This record gives sequence, C-alpha cells and structure tokens, in this order.
Amino acid sequence: MDYVGYDSNVFLLAVSAVAMARCLGLSLLRRKPIGVVAGALGAVCMAWLTATRPTFPVPDPAKASVLITGASRGIGRAVAAAYADQGFLVFAGVRSEEDAASVAETGRIVPLMLDVTKSEHITAAKERILAEKDRKLVAVVANAGIISETRPTEMQDTTNFGKMIEVNYLGNVDLVGAFAPELRKNGGRIIATSSLLALVRMRGYTPYIASKAALEGYLTGIRRDAMHMGTPISVSIMRPGLTDTDLARTLGPGTLDGPADIHSRLPKDDPAMKQFFESIQESARRELEIAKENVVPVATVIPAYVHALTDPHPLAYYYTTLPHKIVTGILHFIPDHVADIILAQL
Repeated sequence: MDYVGYDSNVFLLAVSAVAMARCLGLSLLRRKPIGVVAGALGAVCMAWLTATRPTFPVPDPAKASVLITGASRGIGRAVAAAYADQGFLVFAGVRSEEDAASVAETGRIVPLMLDVTKSEHITAAKERILAEKDRKLVAVVANAGIISETRPTEMQDTTNFGKMIEVNYLGNVDLVGAFAPELRKNGGRIIATSSLLALVRMRGYTPYIASKAALEGYLTGIRRDAMHMGTPISVSIMRPGLTDTDLARTLGPGTLDGPADIHSRLPKDDPAMKQFFESIQESARRELEIAKENVVPVATVIPAYVHALTDPHPLAYYYTTLPHKIVTGILHFIPDHVADIILAQL
C-alpha cells in the first residue's frame, strides 16, 4: 500500500474481528457458552460497523471538477497534476501571476488567483468554478499553509499566532464554508493538508500546531454536521511528515532563530527561559538535520490524495509512511506525562 490510513470504523472492525476469533476459539476448545455469546456479539459488531461505514459516490472525472489551494508548488502542485492525469478539471489556487502562468503551461490545469485570507478571492473562485455547468464540483483540497518561527511558547506573540491562525485556520474556514453547500449537494469531499505536528506537538512550534489542530477540529464539525443533515461530506485529513517541498527547504536558521531581536528579548532575570530557548534551538536544528536526511519525496504522498478523492470509502486520516503512523499511534495510547517525557528528550 502506498499510504497508511486510519479510520475509527476500520480500527474497531479489526479489534472486533480479533476479539471474535479469540472468543470463539477458546469457547470451542473449552466448551464454554459465554465464549460463544461473546463471539456472536463480536460478529454482530463487525456486521454493524461494516454496514454503517459511509460510502460516497465515485466521481466521474469527465464530469467533475476539483479545487486545490496552495497549488503553486510542492504538494499542491503535484496533487493538481495527479488529479488532472485522472481526467478531472482542476482549478489550482495560486497567489501570483508568475505562478498562474507556470501552472497554466501544463494546459490541463486552470489557475485561479486565490489567497484564502481574502474573501473576495474566494467569492471570485466560487463563481468561476460553478460557471462550469457540465462539471460539478466534487472536492476541495485545502492545502494552503505556512509554518511558524521556533521559540518558547510563552514568547510566541499574537503577531506570530495571528499569522498562523489567519492562513492555516481562518482562511480554510472561509474556503470550506463557501463551498460546503455545493459539496453537500454533490456528495463531495474535503481533503485537507494538516501535519504530524498536530499530534506530535514538538517544542517550539506552538502557533503552527495550534492552527492545524484547530483546522482538524473544524473539519470534524463540518463532517458531523453534514451527516446529521442527511447530506454527508467525506472529510479526509492528511498528516504528512516533512516532505521535500519549497516550504521544507526554507526551514533553516531564519525559521529556527526567529526575528533578529529575539535574543535581546529573552528575560535577563530568567536563566531557565534562556537555557530552554537555547535547548529548543539546538533540538530544532538536530531534528531538522535528521528530518532532511529522511525527507519524504512529494511523490510518496500523492497516492493518499488520489485515494481520498476516488475511493468509495475514503479514510478519515492518512499518513505517508508506516513509522509516522506507529509514532502517532503510540502517542494516542500512552499517558500525556509519558509523552511529555519522551518528546522532551528529542
């Protein structure tokens, strides 16, 4: 498999299957009725989970369109090309005329000037997309995002938080809110690029982590509201690790050190803060070196985005590698104070 997914129904189905097999096996060996009953309940649980697993219409590429934000380069650009290869009419959100010209050169993708923080851009994009009467909108890929400077959480100011929240969260709230009615009508899908940091929560990246966690919470609300209204929307959240993109390549001293005056702003009467700041800078540099040695090629993440768009059973979460899934799985089940101890050593 080219990606590692996670869906709560699939997880429960697997647990039920194991429990049922174990109970039936033990009961038959020991001839205990209680085991047969437990096995039967497991079978009922499996049947119920299978029956209630949501199924979405598989879009016909020749009659469907897709919107992707942050499509100038990196993951967004690669996903746009992959969807175009499938035959979809792809609208690619870009933020400069130069990027628009570059995207348009392919001849298969329609560039749109789309800064998700500008409501007029979202309105214009919606009008353009819905003007294609022979193509119904089946998916919005919320991929636009930026990353924050690395510094202690209590030294993160509202300016830094504001930048992350404005683009990574509020911009996507406006985007999804504008297109959600059309997606509900069409049995459509929302695919959002989040991050492993939404779960792993490494030191120094609090504004970025907060913005991605907020986005995931918002999209969960969208999915559940649509389900209760009887017009479901598939919501798939991508949690890639560090991927070989322009954003990843810009990580370095500037991002790690923060503004030029950050060192002068460290409290002189708080040696613990100074020591902590230096430790997270060193930790971030070490993590960055390790990550860049093991950076995931963009091509690795594409199958997950294609599956989320074209499979009748899209997953709730996707991870690009098995180690990413293992790490997040462990963090889900261990106590928070143990996770704090482990992450403090990184």
